[in-house]
Amino acid sequence: MFTSDRSDEISSNESNDDDDDERRRKLMIPVRSLSGSSSGSSSNNGLGEVEERLRLDNFYFKRPRFAIVLIHGLFGFDKIGFLEYWKGIKKSLDKVGVEVYIASVPATASIESRAIKLQEFIEKHLSGRKVNLIGHSMGGLDCRYLISILKPKTFQVVSLTTITTPHRGCSFADYLCLDIIGSKRLPILLKFLKTINIPGGGEAFEQLTIKNMKDFNEVVIDDPNVSYYSYGAYFKPDISRFFRLSWYIVKKREGLNDGLVSIKSAAWGDYQGTLAGVHHLDVVGWTAKVRSLKTRMFSERPAFDVTSFYLDVIEGIAYSGF
Repeated sequence: MFTSDRSDEISSNESNDDDDDERRRKLMIPVRSLSGSSSGSSSNNGLGEVEERLRLDNFYFKRPRFAIVLIHGLFGFDKIGFLEYWKGIKKSLDKVGVEVYIASVPATASIESRAIKLQEFIEKHLSGRKVNLIGHSMGGLDCRYLISILKPKTFQVVSLTTITTPHRGCSFADYLCLDIIGSKRLPILLKFLKTINIPGGGEAFEQLTIKNMKDFNEVVIDDPNVSYYSYGAYFKPDISRFFRLSWYIVKKREGLNDGLVSIKSAAWGDYQGTLAGVHHLDVVGWTAKVRSLKTRMFSERPAFDVTSFYLDVIEGIAYSGF
């Protein structure tokens, strides 16, 4: 696992403020419609000059200067047949002229192994260029390792945005790896997973525990030349929803969460806000059709618009100069 001589040093990104969870909960991300309103980020961009924007059905969008690379989380993929990890997101970004690439890394491999594959992907497609990285869940950790440990020479990362990434670990990983499987039996299980050719061999599970991520953070120090942004999410499951068990475990041990990652663990660098009523798969569009159907059938509050969210995220990156 990750080791460091700086074991007594607390990362500058850590916070001991007991009110942080509540503060982040209040930093809600509003649900926005693509038609009839601007994204909101333009009103707070702090720039005096008039900038050219793309107009799409009354929606004014500022494109980023540099390409966007999307990195999936644990058990993720780019595309399998007709099934996409980033459901419809790339298509929407293509429509507004964003240069976007979807990386694929080993589904359950170690952070190091995934980061190496990510580096190879970017070198192949974007060598000699500046890039903006957006990582969902574990994908954000791959990006941090790439930036701080691998230190790529053939391209330059200018920003990293992490979305519900377990920067401080996941207590559900503790529950599975330590409470259920047990530290003595875990190596046996990992060896078995490799023999049955689970993509990546399952090393990721152990790395995502609270203790191992603490070790990770002591070694993987943020690069001062890279801008770091993050988003968290939380929801409360009902009988029909995903993540009931994991939500309960994480809620009991860490607080508000999206079913796997707590708000506290998701916050890193410049925390942008919290998505309310949104779970871990909502933020990559997997439940968009179900949410939209429930809204129409039961007159619920407007469904979380994943496309609008990513347009907001990317426009924010653009207004930061990237």
